[in-house]
Amino acid sequence: MEKGKEYRIVLPEDKFATIKFKKSLMKPGVGIINQGLADFRPREVFGWYCEVLCRIEKTKFNGLPTDAELQTLYEFEDILNGMVKGPDADHPNGLFVGHLICDGVMKLMWMVNNPEEVNNKFQSYIQSDSYLRRFQYCMEPDPEWKSIQHFL
Repeated sequence: MEKGKEYRIVLPEDKFATIKFKKSLMKPGVGIINQGLADFRPREVFGWYCEVLCRIEKTKFNGLPTDAELQTLYEFEDILNGMVKGPDADHPNGLFVGHLICDGVMKLMWMVNNPEEVNNKFQSYIQSDSYLRRFQYCMEPDPEWKSIQHFL
């Protein structure tokens, strides 16, 4: 993103699509992807890819979460989503791309404007020792959204 340049953006309407896939014959996967982001411009405003990985603690035989575990994961997702987006719904710090669940792991994805803000919130959350699930995360510059293009 160009320093000093002003951008006018219209936040896209969320349009979630459910996807199903298979990692292998016995390992199905499911997810939701926000296809409302497909035509969003200017992408460089949210030019950082943020990914969170969380191990699912209670799974069925096929690696998908139990119903009770799924509710916990959704609650965890809501907490992290609030941290990434921030308190101002009209000026969010991140756009939720979606999540994928497969083989005992949940992956959450966002495109972020200010990665330092997200990093600080995640670090505070981790150090509070009050998180619902252990997780790892990474953020990398991606002004062209190449990390999520295949979903859109």
